[in-house]
Amino acid sequence: IGGHSLVALRLVAGLGATLGRRVPVSLVFEAPTVVAQARALGDGSWKPRYDSLVPMQPLGDGPAVFFIHGVMGGVSSYLEIARELAPEIPVYGLQAIDRDGHHPQHPTAEAMVEHYATEIRSFQPCGPYVVTGFCAGGWLAYGVARELRKRGDEVRLVLLETHGNCRVTWRAWWRWMSRLVPELVVKHTRRLGRLSVAQWPRYLLDRILPMMGLRPGMARGPIPADRQERPATPEEQVNADPYLPAITRLRIDPVDFDIVHIGVLGELASSAELFRGLTTGTCTACRLPGTHHEILRHPNAVAVAAIFRRCLLDAAARSDSAGPSRS
Repeated sequence: IGGHSLVALRLVAGLGATLGRRVPVSLVFEAPTVVAQARALGDGSWKPRYDSLVPMQPLGDGPAVFFIHGVMGGVSSYLEIARELAPEIPVYGLQAIDRDGHHPQHPTAEAMVEHYATEIRSFQPCGPYVVTGFCAGGWLAYGVARELRKRGDEVRLVLLETHGNCRVTWRAWWRWMSRLVPELVVKHTRRLGRLSVAQWPRYLLDRILPMMGLRPGMARGPIPADRQERPATPEEQVNADPYLPAITRLRIDPVDFDIVHIGVLGELASSAELFRGLTTGTCTACRLPGTHHEILRHPNAVAVAAIFRRCLLDAAARSDSAGPSRS
């Protein structure tokens, strides 16, 4: 058929509307001709090879970049970056298992992480691996990278605008707070200076109190193991963010691989400090212009793609020098 992943998304959306059922985007890549698609959909027996792994930019040889979904469960927000990696670096996304309408949602983030790591290993048995996620999805990517690292494979983690959504070790928490609090004092003092005194109470209610811990997901140090493993309650499974309650309970253990943290220029720089407290490897901070979601779009997509290329080259070089990984 030709084209790219955006065309594939439009195609399966059209097929789904015509047939009155959900059609996975992997159909376009596993059955790449019209005849093959007609046969696959005609007898109703076709099933995708993977439950979560979907091709976003399958061109290229060698290790792929793996994008992990965020709060809404999909990976289409990464398409602009994926296209910038064509044609030499393949890109695959890991979407939530319930996106196909046939599987229930994973009850915990640990279950998500294990499932995504298993599918990545099934597709690419050996490293080096480059894993990435945006916003809260970065914490899932952290967990997946940690799982892949357990066999000794070389791993690189790239975090896109990921901040303190999860419970972390006390050491990492204090290290983060030592940078975050001074930044917040300066930032909000300047903003209050631009407001009238009459506007201060509303600003304090809307902006300051939530940062003091009155919202779910802020990193406040470790919580008991039984609460880390507990699935989100029905009340917590809100429609707007169906995966966030589970993500914020993800158990965060220290790691030994290198991390790249990409954030917005001019915003808080303390998030990179948080991850420096979670790895014995390096944590490099990169800052790009724009807003939170513009990190994923042009022209930033070009710069982010260049970072992925460097990560793959570095991981491949270190993997070669270390020899074959443990099985």
